[in-house]
Amino acid sequence: MSSSIDKLAQMFKDRDNKFFVNITTGEVISASPLKVKWGENIILEGKSLIVSNLLKTGFTLEYTDDAYTSVITRQLQVINPLKVGDKVIMVPDIDFKIFYVIDKVG
Repeated sequence: MSSSIDKLAQMFKDRDNKFFVNITTGEVISASPLKVKWGENIILEGKSLIVSNLLKTGFTLEYTDDAYTSVITRQLQVINPLKVGDKVIMVPDIDFKIFYVIDKVG
């Protein structure tokens, strides 16, 4: 039977050895279908990429602006979708199987 101190020591060991996923960047090498180069030799595509709606062509967003006197509803449309050569900010899942494309660099 483990003592409390053994359990505490194991908790610290487990905490210190966790692998944390970092934000990374890639480069769009094809816009349709979307393909992103990551590092020197890895090409991400298809189901391994989940792209923010704000980077997708044709995505529209409706918002309401309350200017204290009246409410104005407007619709925004993406006018700067991903194109070849764009650098993108990505966050991989812990297994590096899915990459979330969240924005363009700069």
